[in-house]
Amino acid sequence: MKRRKDSGFTLIELMIVIAVIGILAIVLVPKVGTVKTQSKTAGLDTNIRLVQGYCESKIDKWISKSTTTLNVATEIRDSFTSTDDTKKAVNPYTSKSTSATSAAALPTVAGDYSIYIVNVPDDAPDTIAVNNSYLAGAILVVIENSDGAVGTVPIEAVHLYAYDQDGKVLSEKTVVVKP
Repeated sequence: MKRRKDSGFTLIELMIVIAVIGILAIVLVPKVGTVKTQSKTAGLDTNIRLVQGYCESKIDKWISKSTTTLNVATEIRDSFTSTDDTKKAVNPYTSKSTSATSAAALPTVAGDYSIYIVNVPDDAPDTIAVNNSYLAGAILVVIENSDGAVGTVPIEAVHLYAYDQDGKVLSEKTVVVKP
């Protein structure tokens, strides 16, 4: 009788395959984390560019019509909040959407939203944009006025600050929109 040769993999062949898979995992797993971080940073960049584009397209109208800072904040908030999820600005790190708040409430605001909107007098924008862990992945929209009164006076400029995953201001992404 002829003996049939068994077909299949030998133990050595299986061990080599497992070793190759292990090496690939060691090489590729760190890259996945980098890609994840890069995609979240791209989402943050998209959010700030959306808000910047919106503000640049509206700033001349807001100035010429003496639109109050409160109305500007409402317009910005309404433009980036929606019941339609495809129209929301979403924080790439927390998946939360937009919130409007006052400058005084900013340090105590709960929730990791995508956009925080505040009204401040003209000497305050740089003092409000501090590193805050609760702002991780968010855009801080600071609406500046020239009078010092908040909410009822026309705007002068809009400052946009982007925050990384640790809540630190990304100075290279800071934008000031003026007429």
